[in-house]
Amino acid sequence: MTHLPNIDPNDSLARRHETSDVHFKSVLLSGFGFLVIMVLGLLLSWGVYALFNRYTAAPGSHAETVTNPDFSKQPSGPNLQSDPHAALVAMRRSEDSVLTSYAWISRDSGIVRVPVDRAMKLLVKKGLPYREAGVLK
Repeated sequence: MTHLPNIDPNDSLARRHETSDVHFKSVLLSGFGFLVIMVLGLLLSWGVYALFNRYTAAPGSHAETVTNPDFSKQPSGPNLQSDPHAALVAMRRSEDSVLTSYAWISRDSGIVRVPVDRAMKLLVKKGLPYREAGVLK
C-alpha cells in the first residue's frame, strides 16, 4: 500500500471523495413526489375509463344510430365491369371523336369546337397574345 507523504489521512482530499453526501431528505421527497404523480395519473386514467365505459354500448349490442335493423336484406354485390377493356376502348373512342371533330358549342355566340391539330395550326399562324407596355394585343 502506497501512502502519499505529508498528507493528513483525515483530510478529504487525501481520502479522494466528496465531503458532502447526497441529501437523503431530497431523494426521499423526490421519490415521494414521483409516487404521488404516478398515483394521480392512474386515478385520472381510471376515471376517464369509467366515464367512457358508462356511455359505451355493451359488447355485442347494436349502436343507437342503426336506422334499419332488418338484416334480412343483403346489399347487392359490387358493380364490376364485365369487360373493362371494351369499356376503355369505347371511352377512348368517344374522347378521340371529341378531339378530332368539328362541332358547335354555342351557335348564338359563334363558339365552335375545332380538332386539336387544326387548332394548333391556327394558333401558330395567328400567334399568341402578348403584352407590350401593359397593353394586351
